[in-house]
Amino acid sequence: MQKTITLLLFAVSFNLFSQVQELTDANVKSKLNINDGKIVVVDFYATWCGPCKIIAPIMEEVSKEYSKQVSIYKLNVDKHIFDDQVGIRAMPTLYFYKNGILLEQVVGAVSKEKILQVLKKHGLKVAS
Repeated sequence: MQKTITLLLFAVSFNLFSQVQELTDANVKSKLNINDGKIVVVDFYATWCGPCKIIAPIMEEVSKEYSKQVSIYKLNVDKHIFDDQVGIRAMPTLYFYKNGILLEQVVGAVSKEKILQVLKKHGLKVAS
């Protein structure tokens, strides 16, 4: 029993149950070009970035609540070059895609309300 609790605490502390998936240079284009009608959000972040740490739990929350309509990914700008290819200059930066097309970008640690506002603008359906 103690081993199970220890493993569970380990998994939670290292965010192994995360809904938000990490992108790499190898898979980023295939994830962005999925034509399933879902909105895809890419969170460009750095591990040393304070505002990135603030927005991370918000992205996790949105991912869990709207997983049927939204796919949220994160890309570490210190480990990959895709951010350079698309011109990321500040972190966090959120890119919103649908069917492979960039819809909008938001820079900075914004509120959950702001993220939902952008998602609704691009087709997110929220139950009343």
